[in-house]
Amino acid sequence: MILNLQQLQQELEKLPGWELSMITDTSIEKSFKLESFEKAIMFVNEIAKQIEKPNPKIAIDESMVKITITTPGQGVTTQNIKQARQIEEIYKTMQ
Repeated sequence: MILNLQQLQQELEKLPGWELSMITDTSIEKSFKLESFEKAIMFVNEIAKQIEKPNPKIAIDESMVKITITTPGQGVTTQNIKQARQIEEIYKTMQ
């Protein structure tokens, strides 16, 4: 299900640090700080193993990992919110 702006804002309130993309309002994003580049790669590898499609966009800069989630051609969906929650759980295990 595609989320309207009000639904999206309600969901983002439950996901600290996640926000609507400044570039487009059809994706959500968050940056994660890890201890090292190696930990950042491990984090991304876990995401790749566990997250269902659509695949998030991932950018790594040293120990920072920026995740952007959307469903191409649709915007932010309930599946994308589920992915954000899964990523949060993965991140917790990396601490």
